[in-house]
Amino acid sequence: MKGASVAQDGYSMTARPSSSRAGLPAGTAPPLRGTPAGSSPSRSAAGGAGGGGLAAGLGASAVTTPAPAATMSALPTAPPPVRPSDDDDVLTVDELVAWLRLSESTVLKLLSERAIPARKVGHQWRVRRGRVRDWLDGRE
Repeated sequence: MKGASVAQDGYSMTARPSSSRAGLPAGTAPPLRGTPAGSSPSRSAAGGAGGGGLAAGLGASAVTTPAPAATMSALPTAPPPVRPSDDDDVLTVDELVAWLRLSESTVLKLLSERAIPARKVGHQWRVRRGRVRDWLDGRE
């Protein structure tokens, strides 16, 4: 474009009129955005002669701090899984047979093969309803 120069920072795609540097000495860049008026940031890695680093050259107002935790909670999160109130119920074999609508021999076979998560108390099987629900859903 005639009469305009494109920023050379590699990020800006906007054209600036060549008159935007009017009033600045030759070879100097305009102040960075956020730099207090009248101050010039140090561009060397050591922070220039002052030795205070980039933050010292920019002034305290230009130093950024991490966002507060409150804004981080605004991100969408999955709600906790709803746990049915009967998940802690302990079932006997007969109750499990009725609930799963399987034969007693099939339930006993699955229990002895440890396919269904359960505990044997003495000679009797005890099963938590929530663990069987997880097993049915493929989570166990």
